[in-house]
Amino acid sequence: MLALLLLGLAHAGDHELTVAVDPEDSGIVTGGPVYCDDPPCIYDLPGGTALDLSATINEPWVFDHWEGCDAVTEDVCSLTLDGDRTVTAVSLEPEPDPPDIDVDPEEHDFGEIEVGQHSESLQITVTNLGESLLTLGTVTNSDTAFALTDACSDRSLITSATCSMWVEYRAWDAQEHVGVIGIPSDDPDEPLFEVELSGQGVEPTVEPLAGISLSTDAIDFEAVPVGEVSGWEGVTVESTGEGPLSITGLQLDAGDDADFEMDGSACQAGPLEPGSTCDLLVRFTPRSGGSKQTWLWVSSNDQQTGSLTVELTGGGGCGCSGTGAAGAPLWLALVVCRRRRARSHGLRLDRRHGLDWS
Repeated sequence: MLALLLLGLAHAGDHELTVAVDPEDSGIVTGGPVYCDDPPCIYDLPGGTALDLSATINEPWVFDHWEGCDAVTEDVCSLTLDGDRTVTAVSLEPEPDPPDIDVDPEEHDFGEIEVGQHSESLQITVTNLGESLLTLGTVTNSDTAFALTDACSDRSLITSATCSMWVEYRAWDAQEHVGVIGIPSDDPDEPLFEVELSGQGVEPTVEPLAGISLSTDAIDFEAVPVGEVSGWEGVTVESTGEGPLSITGLQLDAGDDADFEMDGSACQAGPLEPGSTCDLLVRFTPRSGGSKQTWLWVSSNDQQTGSLTVELTGGGGCGCSGTGAAGAPLWLALVVCRRRRARSHGLRLDRRHGLDWS
C-alpha cells in the first residue's frame, strides 16, 4: 500500500515537455532525453529536470530563434522543468540572393574607321546572375558617335535571363571618340554599370588610280589571200595612271571576228606598273574573199576610261593586183593571178600541164 502511494506521488511530480519546430519540417531538436525528429514531440519528465536543447535546421531553412526557454546561449535553449513547458525552434526561409548584374563586354575599342564609314555592330549582353528579380533603368549613351540600338531599358530580368543592345561606331570626323553606355539597375553592388567604348576616325585612304592608253585605234591589214595568214601587228598598251594597270578582258567582237586572231598573253601576265607597256598582237586570217572588219575590245581597271576598241580591217582575195588592163577578161585575170601566186611559191604554170616545179 505504501509503494502505490509513493508511485502516485512520483507521477504527480512529472511535467509534460512539448518540443516543436516551426515550420514543422524544417529540422530536429536534440538534447538529453530529447530526440525530436518528427515535431511536435511530447515528453513526460520529472520536475526539476534541467535540459540543454539544440536545433539542427535543414536547408534551405536557417535557424532564427528559440521560444519558451529559460535562457539561450549560442543558439542552445536551456530550461528547468518546473511545470508543463513548450519550447519551439523557429527557423526562417532564407532571403534570396540579391540581383546581380553582369554585362559582356565591359569595354570595347572599335579601332580605326575611315571617315564616313561605320564599324560592324557590337552586341552587348546583360544577364541577371542573382536569385532576385533584376530591374533595369533607362540606358544612357554619352557620345552619339556610338549609335545605340537599345532593347534593355526599363526591363526586369529573372534569374539567368538576358537582354541585349547593339552599338556601332560611326566615324563622322577624323578624331578619337570615347563614350560610355550607362546601365542603371537595382543591383545593390553595381547600381550603375558603365561600358566604356572608343574609336578613332581616320581620313579615307585614296587608292592610286590606274590609267590606260593604246598606241592606235585602228589597224588595216589590206589584202591577204584567202586561206593565208598575215604577219602579227602590235597594239602597245601603256600604263598611264598612278596605280598598277590590270587588263581584265580582251575580245574580238562583232563583224568578221572569225577572220582575225589575237594574242594578249603578254598583257595578261600580271599588272603593269605605271609607265610600263606591253603588246597586244593581232593578225588577219581571211576565210573568204571580200572586205573584213571587226573590233578588238580592251577592258581594264581604269575606272575613268572604261573599255577601249581597236578597229581591225582587211581584204580577202587572191593576193594579186594589176592583173591586166581595164576590161581584161576574167579568165585572163585569174590566169595572171595564179601565175603570180605560183611564182611566189617557186612553181611554174605550164599551159599544157598546169603547175609543176620550176
